[in-house]
Amino acid sequence: MKKSVYFVVTLVAMLSVALAACGGTPQPVPTAETMSEEGGNGDGGITGPPAATVQLGVQDDKLAFDTNTLEVTIAEGDVLAVQLNNASQTRNHSFVLLNTTDMEEADAYVKAAAEAGANNLFVPTDPAMQELALGEQVYTVPGETGEALLLAPAPGDYLFVSTVPGSFAAGMHGTLTVKAP
Repeated sequence: MKKSVYFVVTLVAMLSVALAACGGTPQPVPTAETMSEEGGNGDGGITGPPAATVQLGVQDDKLAFDTNTLEVTIAEGDVLAVQLNNASQTRNHSFVLLNTTDMEEADAYVKAAAEAGANNLFVPTDPAMQELALGEQVYTVPGETGEALLLAPAPGDYLFVSTVPGSFAAGMHGTLTVKAP
């Protein structure tokens, strides 16, 4: 009995130190259920195997994606899988593809997501802002890879962003170029 109490106390102390090191208010770890209900990792009702997959990573514990440019060749309306590998050991990260190349619109989306932070996933609650997203976001906790499915947009350039507070301002955004087959 003493060993289990010691373990719990040690675990709580370690988590407290880790959260303090991250700064900010600790966020509950999302579950698959809350992510699907609130706009996180899920299929958004999309069925069928993906016609293409894009992969993106996070640079260790930095607020940076491993690339600012992605390219995919896929027909409009086909299923596109987006995978985000979160190599961070301390930070949650997200990826959402926006139907814009306008940085001001992207900034407004990210700010609306931060205001909706109570949902723990940083998904805007404003329907007008939600319409900017081309499918569900990928939301990952430290050390995990997440995936979301979306329908490929028309050929063109689209911004992708992280909605976790502070990430966009630190440069966690880029461009996905969609090319027709």
